[in-house]
Amino acid sequence: MTELEYRLRKHIAEMDFEKAAKLFLELTKEEQSNMILSAGFDTFHLTIYAFMNYLLQHHESSEIHDLTSSLMLHPLCHLEGACVIALFHAKKAVELDPDNIEWYINLLMFEKHPDAWFAQTEVEEVYRRIKKLESKNLK
Repeated sequence: MTELEYRLRKHIAEMDFEKAAKLFLELTKEEQSNMILSAGFDTFHLTIYAFMNYLLQHHESSEIHDLTSSLMLHPLCHLEGACVIALFHAKKAVELDPDNIEWYINLLMFEKHPDAWFAQTEVEEVYRRIKKLESKNLK
């Protein structure tokens, strides 16, 4: 674990989210994702989700919602309701950035997930939106 990752985890564990946010926001998107998911898998601790909510309150973005969705869908999936929370954050990513095809593709992970109710009409709309964005990008 790097010094930076250690400091980030320490601030999160101590619930010093302001200091943790300063470190987090200086990282690249890839580093942010790697550190948060790694912390989630190593600790399975809910304070990481609390930190992500702090970030969303102060720096809301589709990227942070997407990362929060991944956190809940993968390392914290064992928690009751985690998949439903993951779906909520995936939908918020789309809502904030409706022209990003990646967010729609991520939504499709919930299509047949047994713990999330993702209506067939919503699934069909996601597929329509992906086709529309793909055709737009081909022009």
